[in-house]
Amino acid sequence: MTHASGILADKELVEALGRAKEGRTPRAMRVQIEGDKLVLAESLDGTTEAREDFSKVGKMLAGDTPSYILFRLDDKRPPEEWLLLAWVPEDAKVRLKMLYASTRDALKKEFGYSSIVCEMHASDVTEATWDEYERTSIVSEADRLTLMSQSERDRLKGTHLETGGVKTAYIHSVQFPLSEQAKEALTALTAGEHTLVLLSIDAKTETVE
Repeated sequence: MTHASGILADKELVEALGRAKEGRTPRAMRVQIEGDKLVLAESLDGTTEAREDFSKVGKMLAGDTPSYILFRLDDKRPPEEWLLLAWVPEDAKVRLKMLYASTRDALKKEFGYSSIVCEMHASDVTEATWDEYERTSIVSEADRLTLMSQSERDRLKGTHLETGGVKTAYIHSVQFPLSEQAKEALTALTAGEHTLVLLSIDAKTETVE
């Protein structure tokens, strides 16, 4: 079961995330854990082509050291729509794998759940490609709700639309996404590596752990 690591973003990263959501640059940011803080390790200014810029992401992935990549999607989208790539190479130490798995939600919370519309997980550079993004990471509007915090979902519950003079209220159901470790455990269960997997809902992080 994954528990929150308690690691938070440092001041420089918090400021960088705020600027990134407000403007058109950078295209990508690499975030890693140093000590007990999330820090901005590298940023990438982009062109007007998301596919071309994403091809440079592989060069940002540092060997067997895990990290997170925040990538701003195509310029036709609003600037607050981002992809989160979790880079956890196979050769990484088990302690680091667990640390990055339990810290991922802290980064999403700091950046804003609703700003991250797609997520990917890569353990090899061949999995960190635009083609792989298009194949696996396009999410539906319903799926996007699972990336929002409870307060953001609560605001949506009160949304009304005017349709032909009729006011209609829409209330969305609450969904909780699986954490990466929960996904791995279920995969192992399917493969016969485990005989039992216990899952629980972490109310603080709003995930199934």
